[in-house]
Amino acid sequence: MDHGHPDARRYPLGMLLDEANIVVERVNGEEVTRTTLLRLAISGALSNKAAKLLDKKINDLNVETAAYERDDEGRIIDGAEGR
Repeated sequence: MDHGHPDARRYPLGMLLDEANIVVERVNGEEVTRTTLLRLAISGALSNKAAKLLDKKINDLNVETAAYERDDEGRIIDGAEGR
């Protein structure tokens, strides 16, 4: 229920087991990603090559590191550029 399934008590047993397995896979994937990034960050402190690899991995994750707002057409709203 903690992972986006507030009505899990009402799921049939088979569906409950399937959803539980999906949650375990997702949580395990998050931990693997976190561990990989931590190892790369430590290596990046010691090596320029590893630092570049860390930057590439972070970009591959498609993470937005700046908060900004967009209009209905996807354009950045007034003065939010460069944050």
